[in-house]
Amino acid sequence: MARGFFRVHTGDRTRAERKMRVASERQCATRQNRRPRTHRMLGHWPRTRTIMGLAVAASASACSGKSRPGDTASAKTSDAGATIAATSDPVPKGTCPNTGQWAECSAFDRLDHAGLAPRRDSAAGVIRLPPLTGTGTRLLLGGAELDVFIYPNQSARARDEGRLDKGQYIEATEEPTLRGEATLIRSANLLAILRSRNDHQRERVSDALSAGPPQASNTGSATQLPPSRSVP
Repeated sequence: MARGFFRVHTGDRTRAERKMRVASERQCATRQNRRPRTHRMLGHWPRTRTIMGLAVAASASACSGKSRPGDTASAKTSDAGATIAATSDPVPKGTCPNTGQWAECSAFDRLDHAGLAPRRDSAAGVIRLPPLTGTGTRLLLGGAELDVFIYPNQSARARDEGRLDKGQYIEATEEPTLRGEATLIRSANLLAILRSRNDHQRERVSDALSAGPPQASNTGSATQLPPSRSVP
């Protein structure tokens, strides 16, 4: 009875040990099968990490709005081309003829060269100031207004100026009163009315226009040289 029980117990233990050994071998086999796959993944991991890093850097650069060096060079080249094209456009010079009489363009140029920075008041349109019969142009000198009237000749300017009420105007050498009179400036065929209380500005405008119109340019006749003489 004891011997039979011992055989049965020993057989159970043997089967149990066999099962444990088989289970241990399966676990070892499983680990060995997984290890190469893990090594393969680790072998590709540096390359994958590099690709991901480049993708993130490119995305960050695009989101931050920073351009690449090549794009910057292209933009500089385009800007340089645009600058050259802009500076190569011809600028008209000498479009205001020097006839010895005032014209709107010559009055504008004289004020501009005097450093008064005139600007044409396009919103004002054509200036009509009764009782003057002529029409004028309004120029802006900072906060001041200058109405310029051009006549065919000096006699026409003097006749039209005689229609004005001189009590409403003062000369450039006079001080304005509390009524705020406008300053009257005349020169050859030009009549100008300046509305400014700045004495220094009134003096500068008067000096620029009272100097007279640009002199007529003699471009029609050429200088004749005397004939050469032979010395015996």
